[in-house]
Amino acid sequence: MSQTDSFIDEVTEEVRKDRLWLMIRRYGWIGVVAIVAIVGAASWNEYRKAQERQQAEGLGDAIVTAFNQEDLQARLQDFDAIEGGPLAQPVIGLMSGATAVLADNPEKVIAALEPLAADAALDPVYRDLAALKLVLLGEDVPRQLREDLITQITQPGRPYRLLGLEQKVLLQVELGETDVAVQSADALLQEAGVTQGLQQRLVQLIFALGEPPENL
Repeated sequence: MSQTDSFIDEVTEEVRKDRLWLMIRRYGWIGVVAIVAIVGAASWNEYRKAQERQQAEGLGDAIVTAFNQEDLQARLQDFDAIEGGPLAQPVIGLMSGATAVLADNPEKVIAALEPLAADAALDPVYRDLAALKLVLLGEDVPRQLREDLITQITQPGRPYRLLGLEQKVLLQVELGETDVAVQSADALLQEAGVTQGLQQRLVQLIFALGEPPENL
């Protein structure tokens, strides 16, 4: 290689270095900002996860503390004081309702469960469970409300449909509609998925009403 070629290569290399340095000076801040943004986002994500974990632990501790209260009225007060998110609130409401049942406080049961039963945005498993528990209170719940709840529970595909149909039969008996109750009980016996326990209860009810079950 001649001295001229060597000189040209050295100059070209220096020009490249100068250009690179100029680009770093001109655009290097973008890389710094990008790094800061990545580190900041990662830090915020970890902080958010820590906060969510802390809130979940606090919620769990509050539920356990309330559940361990031996005094039922104190337990109800503790459940009322818990503020849960959209996923936890249905569980808290159901536990509060169950405590109110034990405390023989139907007004409190209705107050705890009726909003859950009426919440169309709630998962049907929680919504219909709240409705079923209300229906099971019997005459402590206004009859029209019970009828509406039973209609809700017994829609096709609902998780507690068969139990809702059983409650419909019992309501018909309560209203003195014996013949209709027997027909409803016979129809329920033909439903797919009827458990042995439910079948036995229906057969006993039909015999108690003085009618032999059909197809048995």
